[in-house]
Amino acid sequence: DQKHEEELDSEAIYKDFVLRVMAARSPNVRLRKALNRRQREAR
Repeated sequence: DQKHEEELDSEAIYKDFVLRVMAARSPNVRLRKALNRRQREAR
């Protein structure tokens, strides 16, 4: 069970990382603001 949870966690981290990279490259400021808001809520 623990192993499975770790896999899901790493997947979520990877997706978050990809989203942040895309947002950093994108000139879309609104998207960046939304991601920042989501990050704060997740903590």
